[in-house]
Amino acid sequence: MIFLYLVIAAISAIFYVQYNEVISLLLLIFVMLFPLISTVVNFILSRGITAELKIGTKNSSAGQNIPLTLTIKNKSKLPVSCAEVVLKIKVTSAKKPETIRINTPIFPDNRQTLTTSFSSEHFGIVSIALDKIVLYDFLRLSRFRVSKSSIVYDKEPVVVLPDPVELSTTLTDYSDSGLDSDIYSDSKAGDDPSEIFAIRDYADGDRMSRIHWKLTAKQDKLMVKDYSLPLCDGCLLLTDTYTDRSNSKGASLYDTVIETAVSLSTLMLNENMRHRIAFFNDSADELCEMPVYSDEDFFASASALLDSGVCSRSGSAAQVYALRDEIGMRFGHVVFICTAISEGTLSALTASGLANRYTVLLCVDPDSPPPAIPETETDILFVPTGGICPALAELVI
Repeated sequence: MIFLYLVIAAISAIFYVQYNEVISLLLLIFVMLFPLISTVVNFILSRGITAELKIGTKNSSAGQNIPLTLTIKNKSKLPVSCAEVVLKIKVTSAKKPETIRINTPIFPDNRQTLTTSFSSEHFGIVSIALDKIVLYDFLRLSRFRVSKSSIVYDKEPVVVLPDPVELSTTLTDYSDSGLDSDIYSDSKAGDDPSEIFAIRDYADGDRMSRIHWKLTAKQDKLMVKDYSLPLCDGCLLLTDTYTDRSNSKGASLYDTVIETAVSLSTLMLNENMRHRIAFFNDSADELCEMPVYSDEDFFASASALLDSGVCSRSGSAAQVYALRDEIGMRFGHVVFICTAISEGTLSALTASGLANRYTVLLCVDPDSPPPAIPETETDILFVPTGGICPALAELVI
């Protein structure tokens, strides 16, 4: 556009030379002063414009449109011929933020609303920022940014979760497997003598060791103690979010890891099976472990898993968890979900004493050569991208 201005300026100068009149002089003066005039006008406008960005939803699925509403208010009596609105969208599973640019005029003394939308192909926590608004004159000779103090946007991120897949995976009840727990069922009796579930009348087949002798003497009839059932965390979903960023299928493999973990957690939650999710958060440089006992726990753990993003080192979750100084809990089953498995990682996990059983769910691209896996007696199941159901149907938790 500067070239166009120079052409106009040259034509004005030639017109003044050829026609030495007042009108040609005024035209030349206006053309020469136009950059200064437009700069002053844009500066005034930049101080009189405010903007607000609102996000239509806080939860979404991959590929689903997320609506955005941008409200721009111009308090001045002057129009803006062109304003460029720049939005920055960052997904935790992506390398770089995505930029959306919107060009629009802004009318004088007016409040206008623009609507747009975007969608994320992959799972993760999406942060949306109204990065800047730049005002231009119609020849783009001058530009000014709207003050950041005049820009307001919702800083709460959007959670893009996978829709849980309905699985036919078989679940095991680990309540009577002797795992430690200080929480007991309020609806079902068990065999833990450290806690009494209920006292009732004697029935045929009850063991003599369970007779409550003091109460029997008071009631003048046999009374029996029912012991409590510990509510243990039967399964640990140890999730490794590492993917090779140089691999063109890395994002799809990451999605498969997340979809597998979320679907298994949903299945266990629906079947009232207490479990935990653990993963390594690179940005915080720490292992995160979260219980899943309710819908609120599920959403919190899934959000934290997505917020951790892509791990930079393969096997971090398993090795850090297995090599801790103290093993806080034991599980009936540890399911390790990953995109790569090494002999060292597998050995550290199985030698940790974390569980009675171990299973590796190795997420793979079906169109690529199968990855090398260590020789082991541990069950390793391949979970292909785009189709986790058939693979997980063979899994017994």
